[in-house]
Amino acid sequence: MVVQHNISGMNANRQLNITTGILAKSAEKLSSGYRINRAADDAAGLAISEKMRRQVRGLTQASENAQDGISFVQIADGALAEVHDMIQRGNELAVKAANDTLTAQDREYINQEVTKLKEEIDAIGGKTTFNEILIFPPNGSSTTEATPGQLALLNTIATEMIPNAVAQMVNALSGSLGAKLNNITTANPEAGAMDLQMSYIDGPSNTLAYMQGSFYPQDGGIDTFAEETLLMKVDSADFTSDTLDAETEQMLESTIAHELMHGLMDMTLPEGMWRNDTVDARLNFPKWFVEGTAQLVGGGFTTGWNDSLLTMSDADSVSNYLQRYTVEDRVYGHGYLACAYLCQLASGQSAVDQGSLKTGANRIFNALMTNYADYNTANSFEDVINSVISGSGLTLANAIANINNGETNASQFVLDLTNASKNTSSSLNGAGSIIAAGGLRATDVLGSSVSGQQDMYVKDAGASGTTSSETTVLYLQVGSETTSPNEIALKRFAMSASAIGITNASTITAADALEAIGLFKGALVNVSSMRSYYGAMQNRLEHTVKNLDNVVENTQAAESRIRDTDMADEMVRFSNNNILAQAGQSMLAQANQTNQGVLSLLQ
Repeated sequence: MVVQHNISGMNANRQLNITTGILAKSAEKLSSGYRINRAADDAAGLAISEKMRRQVRGLTQASENAQDGISFVQIADGALAEVHDMIQRGNELAVKAANDTLTAQDREYINQEVTKLKEEIDAIGGKTTFNEILIFPPNGSSTTEATPGQLALLNTIATEMIPNAVAQMVNALSGSLGAKLNNITTANPEAGAMDLQMSYIDGPSNTLAYMQGSFYPQDGGIDTFAEETLLMKVDSADFTSDTLDAETEQMLESTIAHELMHGLMDMTLPEGMWRNDTVDARLNFPKWFVEGTAQLVGGGFTTGWNDSLLTMSDADSVSNYLQRYTVEDRVYGHGYLACAYLCQLASGQSAVDQGSLKTGANRIFNALMTNYADYNTANSFEDVINSVISGSGLTLANAIANINNGETNASQFVLDLTNASKNTSSSLNGAGSIIAAGGLRATDVLGSSVSGQQDMYVKDAGASGTTSSETTVLYLQVGSETTSPNEIALKRFAMSASAIGITNASTITAADALEAIGLFKGALVNVSSMRSYYGAMQNRLEHTVKNLDNVVENTQAAESRIRDTDMADEMVRFSNNNILAQAGQSMLAQANQTNQGVLSLLQ
């Protein structure tokens, strides 16, 4: 028996301290609900738990991101639903205006509503936003993706075809529009800068391309052209590759020249080209003149409008052909023949060739430019043409009637024009273009010697799916990682009257209304494609949200098994340790009493 050391007390105290520590940790787990409260509780488990927590919290936010994407898509679809309704109304109005029971004034009333519909479509595209982000940016994606071949073709059009076409137009019309264009671009070298786009318009074999520009209308004054606003759009559905057969290449060259002539006339004769005004409608160019003069440049025998003429060899057959249609109703076919006829009459020459047509065209355009120089003294379009062709003894009305009725002299002219445009050494038709280097019978409308910047030039070329459009794509982060499967690309489409192809839709004449029907049909396809895309994206995002929520739920369950306290199990351990603590306290008290026996020995 010793008194210096109470070994039994020390042992009891040590065991009690261990039990008390375990009991404290158990109480901590029960009170916090976590099995791991510090790294020392389970170092490996803590690392795994934190990794899972990162995933859970990241995926929870990703689910909210996807929900935001759904909201974005729903706003876009709602806006496009309104546009769909307006396009349907526009188509209804165009069909109504195409009916010949309406007067010119009736069509003007209808056109006012069509104009307002286009304005509201532009407004919807410009003001529809989500979190101050434009849903339909001006440089947005198209509904179709450009192929590498189309991108290569776009470059060819911009750097080869357009420079050559402009140079040839300026040369052929150097005595009129070409000279005025030079004056305009001398004052402002960027006046003729244009955008070039290749995207879907209305499907194969319909509208091949179109040119549009902006104007500053002046009721009671001369309308002016808004410089640097030209846009040429080529239909990607008609030209799908840079590998073109001879016929398609000729058609494309003709189309490019045709549309550039529209742009040239927009810049130099805006009063006649802006046809939506009513106060001075007498100064406006009729549709057949706008398209017919463009066909003179692009060629009247390249796009199928007058192919059957090339099989005829006598004036009687030509006369019968002319009587099948009218200039007003067939603006690309008979419109070309009427404009060529007017140029021949204006030239005062008897032989029909490229030189006589160019001479007459320059005289007509010069007279129009002179007439429109002063609004107060300006005569009507019809009066100007009457003055230019007065030497022939005909008026404009006579000339048009002669073409429509297959009159003898008009039929002979069309036969002479056809014969001058026939090319017997090629499988292709002669173009019948006043700018082709080889004359009317040349199959190549454009040359290839010009590559430098001309007075009209491309400042920006783009196609659907190119880099410029990619900058408008939104990327939804729908995962907790950085890899591409954790992102969903959401397109933002360009949505305006221009983007969906109805800028030029008009019902001023029956011919305009018929063309507008096709434009609205193409626009309907465009908007339907956008809505279909957004509908598919909404369905995908909804599935994404469901999957994310499922992953979050099950990952959270796995993390809970690692980190959370099993309350029943821990309560058993707590009760056990609580009993041990009480027993330890009792044993420590007993051990402390042991040394009291030494005192009895000392008595």
